[in-house]
Amino acid sequence: LRALRRTPYAKTLYLDSDTLACQSPQPLFDALDQFDAGGVAQHSTIVNGGVQVYKSNTAAFALYERWESMFSAVMATQRREQPILQEALKWAEENTGIKYGRLDKTFNCRGADTCSETTLKSGERGRCVIIHGHGVAAAADADARSAPQLGV
Repeated sequence: LRALRRTPYAKTLYLDSDTLACQSPQPLFDALDQFDAGGVAQHSTIVNGGVQVYKSNTAAFALYERWESMFSAVMATQRREQPILQEALKWAEENTGIKYGRLDKTFNCRGADTCSETTLKSGERGRCVIIHGHGVAAAADADARSAPQLGV
């Protein structure tokens, strides 16, 4: 989590290692015209930490510093990082004035196994921009098999 605050970029997209970008993530960066940071709320208010986009500014860094400071203590006993992010986000919204955007679910498709149009975990239909979860390897293989092949 410390690395989130050490970005050399004005705008950064953090992705968990179990993600696959199916389309350009440019709309995430565009959202930063309105927000300091953003993520996808998977269940009305619970933001998933696996896809985060943020500006290099005091408000965003305060959120990620708070998340990091809570992380070690909680993970030593509970092994559940998502509730810690929710607490850090609530703290940041109350104490830093951060503008945190709740972004479209297509930017963090949980449980999807293809980059094609699919039924999202939420029950909505959509074309995933980013797939997140255990189906990532299968999705990458399936999409590679259907892509035009080049060779000599």
